[in-house]
Amino acid sequence: MAVTVISFLCIVALLPFSGLGRRDDHSGDLKQMYIKMTVTNKFANMDISYPTFVSKGIPLFGVLNHLQDTNKNFSFTYRINKSLGIYLESVNGLAGSAVNHTYWELLSKKQNHITRLNVALLPFPGLGRRDDHSGDLKQMYIKMTITNKFANMDISYPTFVSKGIPMFGVLNHLRITTKTSVKKGPFPITVTVTNKFANTAVNYPTTVTTGMPMFGVLNKLKNTTNNFNFTYSIDKSYGIFLESVNGLAGSTVNKTYWELLTKKGKKITRLNVAKKGEKAQIPDSITVTVINKFTNSMVSYPANVTTGMPIFGVLNKLKDANSNFTFTYSVDKSYGIFLESVNGLAGSTVNKTYWELLTKHHGKTTRLNVGIGCYQPSKNEIFIMNFTTWA
Repeated sequence: MAVTVISFLCIVALLPFSGLGRRDDHSGDLKQMYIKMTVTNKFANMDISYPTFVSKGIPLFGVLNHLQDTNKNFSFTYRINKSLGIYLESVNGLAGSAVNHTYWELLSKKQNHITRLNVALLPFPGLGRRDDHSGDLKQMYIKMTITNKFANMDISYPTFVSKGIPMFGVLNHLRITTKTSVKKGPFPITVTVTNKFANTAVNYPTTVTTGMPMFGVLNKLKNTTNNFNFTYSIDKSYGIFLESVNGLAGSTVNKTYWELLTKKGKKITRLNVAKKGEKAQIPDSITVTVINKFTNSMVSYPANVTTGMPIFGVLNKLKDANSNFTFTYSVDKSYGIFLESVNGLAGSTVNKTYWELLTKHHGKTTRLNVGIGCYQPSKNEIFIMNFTTWA
C-alpha cells in the first residue's frame, strides 16, 4: 500500500547512517557531504559551530543525533507532536519558553543566503511566538489515497489541512477524524440492479469501509465501472434521493421508483427510507440540542420527524421555521451530506474543532458513526450537535 511505503521510507531515513557503526555500512554506498551545524544564542551573543559529514538523504533529525553521539559538547531534546512531527525542544540544555516567548528558529545558509526553514520543527501555536496566529494558516484541500495493487483496491480520504503541516500530521488528523470509517474493512459487497418489468438483474461486486454510506459506494462504482451510472438530487426533507440508475428514472406518472433493499444470507429487507412524494405520516416529537463546550452554552429546539426522515430533513425544517437556527452542509462523494456549520459556527482543522453528532435516548448518550444525511431519529429522542475538539 502506498502509505506503508511512505512509512518505510521514513523508517529507513532514521536508521543509522555511514559512520555510526553499522557493521554492514559501506561509506561508498551513500554520497557524503560536508556541512556545518551552528548553534546561535542572540541573547548571549554566542555562536558555536560543529563541522561534520553527512550522507545525502539523511534528515536533520539524523544529523543532530549523529552530533549528539559523536560530540560530548552537543546535545538536544525533542518530542513527537501529532500534527507537526518531530519538534525541537532544547539545544545544549537550553529550551524555548512560552513564558519568555523564546524558541529555536531553524535557518539554512547557502552561499551567504540565509533562509528560514518552513518545516515541521518550526514553532507551532501555543509555544509562545508573538507572531503566531492559528487563523493565519491557509487551508488546502487534499485527498489521501491508499492503494493495494494486489487487492486491486483504492480508498480515498478527502480532508483539509493547513499549509506547512507535514504528512505525519495529516495522517494523525485522518486517523482521529475518520476512525469510524477506517476501523474495519474494506469488505466485499455486491450492488444488484433489478428491473422487474424487464426481468433483468445486473451485479456489481465492490468493497466498502465501515462508516461509508451507500451514496459513497455508488459513486465509487460510477467512477470505476463503465457500465454503471446513477443520478441523484438533494431533497430538503429526505436528503440524497436516488433519481435514476443506468439511465432509467422513476416516474410519478407511471408510479415507478427505485426501491432499496438489502439481502443478508437469504433474508431480504426493505430499507426504512422514504419514497419521494409519498404521503407524510403522523410526526413524532424530538429535540435538537446545540452545545458549544468552549462557551459552555446549550440551546434546544423542539422538532418533529416522520418515519424515514433523516436528521438532515429535521434540520431543514428547523431552519425554515426558526429564524434563530441555521446550518450549512456540503456533499462529499464518499460520505454524503457533511455538516459544516451550525448557527454560523464552523469546524476548523487549524483549531482542531468539529461538530460531534450524538443521540440521547432513555438517558443514554451515544456517539453517532453516520452523518446527518443517513441518521434517522426516533420518537422522544434528543439529537445533539456538540461543538468540540479532537485534540
